[in-house]
Amino acid sequence: SIIAGKHYLDKQFFESLFFAQKAKEIFIRQNNYKRCISINFTILNNLASTGTFDDYYKLAREQMLTIRAFGTNVEEQQVVFKHLIISAISVNEYNEVFKILKTIKALTLTDIFCYVIAKFRTLDSKSFNNWFEMYLEKSKMNESNKQSCLILIDYLKLPEKRKIPSLEECRIMRSLIEVLKWL
Repeated sequence: SIIAGKHYLDKQFFESLFFAQKAKEIFIRQNNYKRCISINFTILNNLASTGTFDDYYKLAREQMLTIRAFGTNVEEQQVVFKHLIISAISVNEYNEVFKILKTIKALTLTDIFCYVIAKFRTLDSKSFNNWFEMYLEKSKMNESNKQSCLILIDYLKLPEKRKIPSLEECRIMRSLIEVLKWL
């Protein structure tokens, strides 16, 4: 799992995925399910980075159920929800995005981005622009998050690689950046 983590940090996603899956096999043989949960997060990140979205979505759903069954800490639950939302976007399951986000009380910038992406993909241009104006007013979002959302919308309207660094400066999960690169 350490080797998988190092490869992930070096952006060698396929190598990281290989070692993470090997580590998971060992953890399963040892009945070390807590470590399986941990290594699954590395696998989720790699699946998002490699564009393996069907597997990403499937594992995110499985991970959510596993975490619920084990009753893990709140932080792990929040991260798996984010992966589930991001993976739902990657496979165009926008209604699931809306459904999950309704259950979250305090949205992070990653959650807001996912919500905006789902709305962008489900509404026509005029309806989206109207919705977004009303959303900005109702949400009382701080200026930094508003600017980040405007960067996202600019990217969604005209996805260009040169805009990725601006998105990376936003405080969102790296997996979402990786999914946006593939959309």
